[in-house]
Amino acid sequence: MRAPARMCRAVGLEIKARFAALRCFALDGTEHPTRKAQGSMIRRYITWRNKNAAAEPLTALVHRANAA
Repeated sequence: MRAPARMCRAVGLEIKARFAALRCFALDGTEHPTRKAQGSMIRRYITWRNKNAAAEPLTALVHRANAA
């Protein structure tokens, strides 16, 4: 069964609000002149992280962070 349209919109807005809060928390203190520059930085980081996912120093750092 499909949920009513109003319910779907309400859930969508709630999820969007939660991610907006997470974005503000994670990027607080970063100073980018525009949102485009900020998005570019995030894309570059994700690309770098994916290329280096199997690197031993990075893997060790992630394991230490997860254990804390």
